[in-house]
Parts: sequence; C-alpha cells; structure tokens
Amino acid sequence: MDEKHNPCEDLRCGPGEQCVVSEDGRGYLSAHCVCPHECDNYGDSVESSPVCATDGTDFESLCHLRAYACKAKQNVTIKYYGKCGKFCLI
Repeated sequence: MDEKHNPCEDLRCGPGEQCVVSEDGRGYLSAHCVCPHECDNYGDSVESSPVCATDGTDFESLCHLRAYACKAKQNVTIKYYGKCGKFCLI
C-alpha cells in the first residue's frame, strides 16, 4: 500500500494558524499555514461553543480564538470551554 506522507508533520505553524495540505496535478503534496478566515456555526456542537482564552478573554468559538491569535500573532490558547468566570464552585 502506497501511503502519502503528511507534509503537515514537517511544518510548524504560528499561533492560531492551521496547516492546509494541497496536491498539485502530478500528485505531489505540499503544506502551508493559514489563519482561519471564516468560522462556521455548527449549532450545539462543541466547535461552536464559547471558549475562555488563557488571557481571560471570551471568544464565540475556538475558531474565533484561533483567528484572533493568528491575526495578533499572539500565543493565546483555550483555557476551557465556556465563558470566562462562569463556573460554579460546590
């Protein structure tokens, strides 16, 4: 079986960037890093849930956080799913 090597394994993307693989007409794979341009809404999916970032900022979704991190070139990541400070201690 001829498996193609994933070129994303050899690429380090910056904060918020995602690796995208493309194939040319001869079957060669290449990879490059891109910032998210649009964030889809998947209804009740965790991908569309609000997130709290490590800097304490609320974002509409993980995609929105990644887009911000990429545009600002800051290493801001997810702290937890849900709005910041909206948790209950029992």
